[in-house]
Amino acid sequence: MEKIKGMLDLNDFINLRELDLSDNKFRSLGTIYGLKNLKVLNLQSNFFNNSIFSSLHGLSSLKSLDLSYNELKGTIQMKGLHALSNLEELDLSSNEVDNFTTPTGIESMHRLQVLKLNYINVSNISNMVQSMRAFSYLKHFHFRYNYVMGSIGSYDHKWATGCKILCTFLTNLISQQSNNQLEGPIPEDICNLGDLSVLDLSENKLRGSVPSCFNPSRIRHVYMNNNQLEGELTYAFYNSSSLVTLDLRLNKFIGSIPQWIGNLSSLSVILLRGIDLSSNKLHGEIPDGLGNSSEIRALNLSHNNLIGTIPETFSNLRLIESLDLSYNNLSGRIPTGLIKLNALAVFNVAHNNLTGMIPENGQFGTFDEVSYQGNPYLCGRPLPDDCASTGSTHVLSSADDESEELGFMDMEFFYISFIISYLSVVLCIATVLSINPHWRKAWFHFIEVYIIHF
Repeated sequence: MEKIKGMLDLNDFINLRELDLSDNKFRSLGTIYGLKNLKVLNLQSNFFNNSIFSSLHGLSSLKSLDLSYNELKGTIQMKGLHALSNLEELDLSSNEVDNFTTPTGIESMHRLQVLKLNYINVSNISNMVQSMRAFSYLKHFHFRYNYVMGSIGSYDHKWATGCKILCTFLTNLISQQSNNQLEGPIPEDICNLGDLSVLDLSENKLRGSVPSCFNPSRIRHVYMNNNQLEGELTYAFYNSSSLVTLDLRLNKFIGSIPQWIGNLSSLSVILLRGIDLSSNKLHGEIPDGLGNSSEIRALNLSHNNLIGTIPETFSNLRLIESLDLSYNNLSGRIPTGLIKLNALAVFNVAHNNLTGMIPENGQFGTFDEVSYQGNPYLCGRPLPDDCASTGSTHVLSSADDESEELGFMDMEFFYISFIISYLSVVLCIATVLSINPHWRKAWFHFIEVYIIHF
């Protein structure tokens, strides 16, 4: 079907409620101000520019307007939209919009509940954040698949209190879609967003520390992975009792895992993974309190510098499905209580300093050798080293066995060490005798006397 060009005169259709002119080549609308009953207008995929808003003044009943995939550019004057007093949904996706200007005396669009700004490029995110005050009554804000640049900066948070869901998310944060170019530190203004439920700042260039004042009680999901954040997690999130997901992978956090993580009763997913394996990595022991997070389903503490033993309290993680403690410096034995974790499908303790026999019951019969590699003193299936053949005792048979704390001797290592020491002594003696003739004469005299008398 041939696409329509030019202008239309639709004023005779006074009872028209829905009008779909999408996927054409319109550059202007002409006269449609007479469509007083029009509620839905779809102008997607045309060639409309910013002047289109002056053609919409008479559409006082309009509730839904789709201007996606057009040629809108730069700043949108809110004066042109304000005439649409009943507008509830606005889609400006796939344009080059980067700001909204609200003239003095023009109030925010109090009926607008849904705003879509997907697939746009924002060169100055700070200006965009400030201009969002024009939509302070939003309930749903779609800001996905964008290329965002600039520093987050600070803002006047007072206007954001009326924004019910993702508008608050936009104010200061913006990143529902990864791979943006947000940079700079996270401002402390974020602490004013007490009603925030989802925070996604992943895959940007954010640096600095997480503000210690940021612990909203209602937040449920936090994604800050793949940034350049650093410092210690001393107080951030400590009061976020509703937190379900905490993803801090691939950053530069240092210090110990904070004790408050064990007090987050709703937490089901924790991901803490340092990007710099040579320095600036989490250290210290794993808090015993982490085992109190009975709702947790995935725990990833890999690629850090954690020491100490695997907490016995991990046996309380009855719902856990994935436990990754690989690439640390953990020691001691794998707690026998972990065989009670019937939901455990992924278990990885590779590249640590664990010792003793691998548990055989429960889900541990399903894990392969990769889960344990890099622990030279672990033995038992599925590893090729049998505990009996390596000289170790049958460990982990009793939680009260004092021998668990003593480890075991690798006999092969003992024999090799003994031979090397013996050869070193012989070579040392031979070297001394070859250098000093007086000592060499005394040595042979000693040997002669020993043979005569014995």
